[in-house]
Amino acid sequence: MSHALQGEINYIVEILEEHTFGDNVEIENVGIDARLVYVQKSSEWIFMNYKTNKFINDCYLEDVLRRLSHQMIRELHNVVLKEYAL
Repeated sequence: MSHALQGEINYIVEILEEHTFGDNVEIENVGIDARLVYVQKSSEWIFMNYKTNKFINDCYLEDVLRRLSHQMIRELHNVVLKEYAL
């Protein structure tokens, strides 16, 4: 994994975990027909790609992100920058 890509993952994790603590979160517009959801009840992050019918879930956001394509991580990074711009 490249240094730049790891930096994008770190940024996503830092921002989302800071802004979603104790809350459910849904981030849409990630790629085509995909979204990232945090479910407080189960303390679980779920990445859903409806186009490929792939679902990835884990208690740790970083573990979910590491299983995504580089392009999907970049798109998610851009969405987080727009949605949670400080």
